[in-house]
Amino acid sequence: MTKTTKGGKVMNPTDAYRKELRKKELKRGFNHTVIYVLLILKVDIVALYSCWYT
Repeated sequence: MTKTTKGGKVMNPTDAYRKELRKKELKRGFNHTVIYVLLILKVDIVALYSCWYT
């Protein structure tokens, strides 16, 4: 969990938790965006996943 800000100050635990959730949400959104772009381009997603995760 992130405990400090950019300035190095200690972060409020509630704010640190929210920051961590936001980070996960952005990552999840990026992954979905990549999948949608690949669908639009009609790329074989199964073949790409096998390349990425082998």
